Amino acid sequence: MAVMLRRLGSNIEKASLENYTHIEDFAKDVCLSVRDVHRLFEGRLVLSPIQLNLISQKVNTPLKDLLNVSGNYTFVECMGVFKDQSNEDKILDLIDNYIDLVESIS
Repeated sequence: MAVMLRRLGSNIEKASLENYTHIEDFAKDVCLSVRDVHRLFEGRLVLSPIQLNLISQKVNTPLKDLLNVSGNYTFVECMGVFKDQSNEDKILDLIDNYIDLVESIS
């Protein structure tokens, strides 16, 4: 699931960059905070179907294209040094959990 969310976030980020010049405008249009938009782009924010439809409309991209999570690519360049691709999700999840903990105490 984590990889799918990261790919969805990447697709949304790409579409938003093609349609918006400022992240603040995108955040306002999709009813999210700028912080949540960053979390969305990183694949760390789960969206409801209503939110997905709204984002699809605002970035003028069909929902099926945003949900297209096929492909074999790595999000974090440093992951390339690991030989076992199955560890990527585990490592990224640990990093996400660490960031969440740090943010919760700051």
